[in-house]
Amino acid sequence: MGQGSKPEPNIVTFPSGARPGPPLIRLEGVTLTQGSRRLLEGIDLDIPRTGILSLIGPAGAGQTSLMKAIARLHDGDDRIRLQGRILMDGRDIHGPDSNGVTHRRRFGWCGSQPDHLPISIFENLAYGARRHGAGGSRAGLARHVETCLTRTGLWADLRDRLDQTADAVLDDGQQRRLGLARALAGRPDVLLLDDPGQGLDPVATARLGEVLLDLRRDHCLVLAGASLVEAHRLADTVAFMQGGRVIEQAPARVFFGGPATEAARRFVAAQGQGRPSGG
Repeated sequence: MGQGSKPEPNIVTFPSGARPGPPLIRLEGVTLTQGSRRLLEGIDLDIPRTGILSLIGPAGAGQTSLMKAIARLHDGDDRIRLQGRILMDGRDIHGPDSNGVTHRRRFGWCGSQPDHLPISIFENLAYGARRHGAGGSRAGLARHVETCLTRTGLWADLRDRLDQTADAVLDDGQQRRLGLARALAGRPDVLLLDDPGQGLDPVATARLGEVLLDLRRDHCLVLAGASLVEAHRLADTVAFMQGGRVIEQAPARVFFGGPATEAARRFVAAQGQGRPSGG
């Protein structure tokens, strides 16, 4: 976009019969500022109830700010101002009947670096469950820990080592999946994934991707920072962001078949199309 030119309008491209049902989360004209800095501008976006939404775009485009905004992770920062509305299950997340703590419990966060505590693997997950009110009895907690580790492909390796620390027994890829297991421990509806595969080798990246594809069946996943190759392989829906705006949203197969906006076409071309080799 040249200097002084108007930004492209938001384009939502869903072929006939492909438009998803009512979204879990809807952003309507959302603008987010932090002091004099504008983080997001005029965002309209639907986030499906299940599946993977990949937020792609250049660094600094606003992907992390968007994820924090929908989970109310900016609460307590007096410099933050939000205009527009964010709806979850049709209700304004900042409405008078909304509670920030309760709202945040519906989300799990997994970042680009391992975030486990220096305690046993079992207590890492148990802590997350208790913190989000999902603890229950010791036996129930043990079953929940097993479920979380099974969903992330770790149970077979860790079932006899739950009393050990993650640093002692897990490689980098396993530690990232443990981060996912910790996020699942709170029984969230939405998993916010901020470049979870950063720096992983191809084998670990592929294993992480397999886990995400399984979790998409019964969770909403919002993925930021993925390479175009990973977005093409994993995403159900793509939202291209630039300068704090969502420029284009479309099913992944439509987007990668040919973006509708010039800005997205330039980005995809610069990144080498994003198609996996052999596919």
